[in-house]
Amino acid sequence: MTTSSGIMTAKKQTLLERITTIYQKNFANSATAKQYLQARGITNTHLHSKHRIGYSSGKLSDILPHDSGIREDLKKMGILTQDGQELFSGCLVFPVPDAEGNTISIYGIDIHTPSIESILPSGARTIVLPNRPEVAWNISIIKRSSKIILTNSIIDGLSLEESGIFNVIVTREHNVLSSYDKSTISDSGVSVLLRTPQNVVPNEILLKDGREALIKIVQGSLSPLESTIKRPADSTSTDTNANPSNFTVTYGPRTYQILGLLSADRKLKATLKVEQADRMHIDTINFYVAKERKMLSREISLKFNAPPSIIEADISKLIMECESRAPSLTQTPCKNTGMITVEGADKQNAEAFGKSKNLINHILEDFELCGLIGEESNKLLCYLGITSRKMSSAMAILILSSSGAGKSTLQDIATSFCPPEDCVKLTTLSGKSLFYKRQWSLKHKVMVLEEMEGGKDADYAIRNLISARQLTSASTIRHPSTGRLETMENKVEGPTAVFITTTNPAINAETKSRFWVLSVDESKEQTRRILKSQRQRHTLKGLSGNMEIQTILKTHRNFQRLLQPLVVVNPYAEQLSYNDERLQSRRDQLKYLHLINAVAFLRQMQKPIK
Repeated sequence: MTTSSGIMTAKKQTLLERITTIYQKNFANSATAKQYLQARGITNTHLHSKHRIGYSSGKLSDILPHDSGIREDLKKMGILTQDGQELFSGCLVFPVPDAEGNTISIYGIDIHTPSIESILPSGARTIVLPNRPEVAWNISIIKRSSKIILTNSIIDGLSLEESGIFNVIVTREHNVLSSYDKSTISDSGVSVLLRTPQNVVPNEILLKDGREALIKIVQGSLSPLESTIKRPADSTSTDTNANPSNFTVTYGPRTYQILGLLSADRKLKATLKVEQADRMHIDTINFYVAKERKMLSREISLKFNAPPSIIEADISKLIMECESRAPSLTQTPCKNTGMITVEGADKQNAEAFGKSKNLINHILEDFELCGLIGEESNKLLCYLGITSRKMSSAMAILILSSSGAGKSTLQDIATSFCPPEDCVKLTTLSGKSLFYKRQWSLKHKVMVLEEMEGGKDADYAIRNLISARQLTSASTIRHPSTGRLETMENKVEGPTAVFITTTNPAINAETKSRFWVLSVDESKEQTRRILKSQRQRHTLKGLSGNMEIQTILKTHRNFQRLLQPLVVVNPYAEQLSYNDERLQSRRDQLKYLHLINAVAFLRQMQKPIK
């Protein structure tokens, strides 16, 4: 495998990836490591997975086999010292990939040194994997942005990303690019390199003044980097008729001319003319069709003898340029599906709700105000189900009842308390559809299936998503550049809280055992209460109550957004007991213990964090 370091054997590359995965799992289970980032204002958990942040507990040597050459390989790579100690012991670990995404080095921050009390990134001792190339952290961003910001601390880089500035790379020395970085950037078509001044510390600003202040200060203090990178300057020009549908951009040595840009729902079409020296390629393409993009990338790469990754980066930047110019797109702002920040009065109301001594009673009352009568145990269990999505092990809820008994009402009202950005509602599922979702599309989300009948072909996938908390599939594809058949692995991360309703009691036993199975009250008394409530909702008082529902939902959703992904420890777990007469108890007790943890997790604002 060729990287910036020259030749790295497949064995060493695989070993480095495995060590990175171990560190990543350690981080997921380390409250200390997560609290370190939270103390520095890095609260967006998506950044943890995006950058594969890890933690070295110092116990790597304990899990390594003694009778293999792995220890010697790790010593040669520098991960273990010559006396067998772990180099990054006690460190927050950041893998450093090259522009192609291959991990080639590791950067560590010792979070247990005495100087760590300083809130400045420079207050911590940093460690770098020895004998590895100096590659800027997050260098792959050059494939998606033509304007790059340089800073010299990963904590500063994460602070900028926390504030919504993602086009940032981190250099070992302040604003000094290695020869590999210069070569990579030169070939990428990056047009603007900016640097943060030494007196501007993004993390310090984030902690002191907040995200908006950080964005304002950084944008006002950036200056061009005086670099020795030599490349044709990128440029953008519009045709003389001032028609935004026709324009020209230059990325590196290649010129891309867009003619007749058209945008509509799920379409971004144009005629594209690409020129370099005396060569030319013309095509008409819908940029929103992946197959057409792959074909275009392959043809341009072959035509101009350019690396496929560089051409793909050109096309990504070209799409963003087209989107900024397409009239129908610029007039319709994209819905923000990312992390939503809760501030001001909304935050105060949500925190007051979470700190209420009668939190459980308030939840049950709000269910009733939203139209769900009775079913107290089911209400609470469903609410704990949506809350568990943020935990390391999420709950799965199966509501079984006769048709018309109210199972869908229970499910719909319960999941309406979940923030919309964390809720995935489906009517039907094919057998393979879950395996091909994006990697993070179900992580810490609530997946709601209207009827189990609509997902009977996905039974196996749902079971594995609940138990293994991830789905992994392998398929054969043809590489767009070489034409060779290759195996592509797709991983879908959990945990995911799953909600399903059904009228069929004959459910697959393997599937049923993974769920909390709820039955709805079908008594005559419950029917009488429901009918009375339905009539009341058509009165003036009932209509007034309907208007209060949005306020209730807003408070619950903001409260859910404020819940932190903390680890729950049950000091009384060993004192508990469970029926050991049935084999099924092995699985049921875990559900029981997770339920206890979910109650504690729900009440986290009322408990000291240790």
